[in-house]
Amino acid sequence: MDEMKFHVGERFPLPVPAEKGFTLEILDSGLTAFLQLPGLADEKVDAFNAGFSSYNFWESSTPVPVAVWVFNFSEPFAPVDFQFDARVVDPVHLQNFLDTSKEIKGDITFFLLDGDILRGKRTCRLDSAALALFHKTIQKQLSLSYTHEEYLRSCQTILRFNPGALARFGSRYRHMPERDV
Repeated sequence: MDEMKFHVGERFPLPVPAEKGFTLEILDSGLTAFLQLPGLADEKVDAFNAGFSSYNFWESSTPVPVAVWVFNFSEPFAPVDFQFDARVVDPVHLQNFLDTSKEIKGDITFFLLDGDILRGKRTCRLDSAALALFHKTIQKQLSLSYTHEEYLRSCQTILRFNPGALARFGSRYRHMPERDV
């Protein structure tokens, strides 16, 4: 994605999530968050562009360990949560992400989408301690045998809580915008 150009206000050059919601993926460029919000109000775009003050990471204690990230954007955008299953990621992208022999891939890129229109983009540096925990959860997921249905049942347990409540779980990290890319 480094060579691909992304222009706010124009069509997004990659496939977009078909449904409203938040998706976390690992692509060839690293950790990538898609926020698909059709009919997005300008106030929410402004809150997204203002960034987030902190974020949380935790691993659920459900039968299938789910990696959960919560990014604490301000109102009216509000906290945004992502669940992650390493078993659905392209194995090459996943191995590149986990390979820390050269450097830890410590950035996350957020794409705010309104249908197929890019409304906002930000790339943020994540704390190395949070990334280490994320890597451990990924390794744990890869070492277990579970079905997609079992993963979804574990997610349903987590989704009983709203993002604000989820933000109280796990380790909290202060976002330091001066470290962003």
